[in-house]
Amino acid sequence: MIKDKTGRLDILAETSEGVQINLEMQLTNKKNMDKRTLFYYGKLYVQSIQSGENYHDLKRTITVNLLDFNYLPHKQYHSVYRLYEESGRDLLTDVLEVHFIEFPKFEKVLKDLKNPLHRWLMYFDENITDEKLKELMEMDPVIKKTEERLKWLSSDDETRRLYEYREHSRIERNSIFDDGRQEGELTALLKVAENLMQRGASLEEILEITGLSEEQLQKLK
Repeated sequence: MIKDKTGRLDILAETSEGVQINLEMQLTNKKNMDKRTLFYYGKLYVQSIQSGENYHDLKRTITVNLLDFNYLPHKQYHSVYRLYEESGRDLLTDVLEVHFIEFPKFEKVLKDLKNPLHRWLMYFDENITDEKLKELMEMDPVIKKTEERLKWLSSDDETRRLYEYREHSRIERNSIFDDGRQEGELTALLKVAENLMQRGASLEEILEITGLSEEQLQKLK
């Protein structure tokens, strides 16, 4: 379904309920997806709390692997792994959940547009026809919103560049607040502005993204 055989894509998101979701798209079989998945899952789970916080604050973490190759011995295209007791199959906890979705197996499945997962996997197909895409968007408002956002991002270089600045600003601001809240909000915003300057952002873009005044930026310069 995906022709470029050299890359991979990682997306980290968090739901409104505080559940962490890590989505990885892997195009080539490195023969290590099981160990790789657990390694990055463990890091993400541990990093969900800060030093001094309680174990109860650890966030439920879900990993989704989208594979453009067959990896598991099962016939089904979607496999889900959790922590079960061996004999009675009792669930220890729901904090661990790992999904494997294998596209070659999905291609052989009779598609059901009433199935939300089927709709999304069909949407990921780069060879999807305009007619099928339109049908998916009419059935699923989230897919429609996603497609509209992708078109907006790809509309022109300037729009995409400003979006990237905003995302970089958000990440920098969160990181700075987590690592050093005692520095204060102003110091954190000035640090974000400094990083944006180094990335070539214009004065107008930095003012809009950070909310700082022009006088504050002039002092920073």
